Amino acid sequence: MRRIALLLGTSMLLSGLAVGVGGPSALAAAKRLVYTIPGMDREAAFTRTTEVSQALFASAEAAEGMAAFREKRLPSWAPPPGAS
Repeated sequence: MRRIALLLGTSMLLSGLAVGVGGPSALAAAKRLVYTIPGMDREAAFTRTTEVSQALFASAEAAEGMAAFREKRLPSWAPPPGAS
């Protein structure tokens, strides 16, 4: 159980990084989940993950990310191309 939760949390984090620049709040939340979920029982872990996901999808950051994707541009939090 603990290993599965850690893998799921890590997968969430890496998928956010793999598709481009993830929103700062979403990346921070994914990192927190990676550390907190393994210590929770299964039902509590699913409940907490659902709460975090719902809050993130309802955020202004998510709206900006979706708008940027739709408009084929970088989101406001992304560094300009070529910046390190």
